[in-house]
Amino acid sequence: MNDPARPLSLSPAGRRLEPGDGQSAEVYDVLVANLAPGLPRRPAPDDPAPLLERFPEGLVTAEVAALLAQGNDAPDRGAAEAVLLRMVSEGRATRAALGHDALWRAA
Repeated sequence: MNDPARPLSLSPAGRRLEPGDGQSAEVYDVLVANLAPGLPRRPAPDDPAPLLERFPEGLVTAEVAALLAQGNDAPDRGAAEAVLLRMVSEGRATRAALGHDALWRAA
């Protein structure tokens, strides 16, 4: 994820950190950890079901892969798609074609 710099201000003391242009999601993780060290971090779920429930408007495959990645591991789009397709076959998710990808929702 390479986005333009977005300043972060999370602490009551008004501390502000700016990551600079083109930084990865991992850099933002470090900034948040420094601004709010007591903020709990949720572990990645073992299955996409809680993600699809949390985001009822749906997620694309790359978003699911990123949210399933453990720590700073690289997202595995293929593995995420395989699990999502299994969930569709089990009736636990729906798939809507979206360009070269799909939008996945809880069934």
